[in-house]
Amino acid sequence: MRFSASLCASFCLLLATLPACSESLQIQVEENKSLNSKHYLLSIGACKILWRLQFFQSGSGFGIREEVNCDLPLAEQTPLRSALLQKVALDTNQMQGMRNFVWGEVPNREALMPRLAQALHASGKWDAEKGQWRAGENIYAMRKLMNQQNIFAEVAASFAAQGWQLQVEDVEKIQIAKGMLANNAGKYPMNCSIVFSVKKKTLLEPAK
Repeated sequence: MRFSASLCASFCLLLATLPACSESLQIQVEENKSLNSKHYLLSIGACKILWRLQFFQSGSGFGIREEVNCDLPLAEQTPLRSALLQKVALDTNQMQGMRNFVWGEVPNREALMPRLAQALHASGKWDAEKGQWRAGENIYAMRKLMNQQNIFAEVAASFAAQGWQLQVEDVEKIQIAKGMLANNAGKYPMNCSIVFSVKKKTLLEPAK
């Protein structure tokens, strides 16, 4: 099942409140010049989302590593990430030099990884007994599946609201476990590290 159409309405309602929400959200910024890094911490109640910006040598751009400790529903995290993106964009000349967005491990795994397991199960390309791709498939199939099925729809929506396209670029350190799908004894990914690409959306010229 593709996680996009069914969530679109709720995203629009949440994102419609973003301007007012952004004004009240507190984002703590700390810079470490010796490590050439900058941290942006958004806290709302017990929910914390940290973006670690690492700037590369010779002004060659930066990457963002996200760390999340948040029990809010995924849809409610969408405007929080959009607020972080707004702040970072203001501080980096509209994300000039942005290279990637990284998860060392998947946040909110209890919600996101069963989505991936279901998509793998439906694809027919995953051997659930062995916990690996069937013959003829490889790791690139994981990236393709994640993007096609929009597994991380709420996170992508945070970027889309600000005019950016977020897509899975690389998947590493995949951990396999049982129990990811109810009433299914198969083995599926329960965690991994992910590198996303972030590109500015371009408007298509009208057909002549």
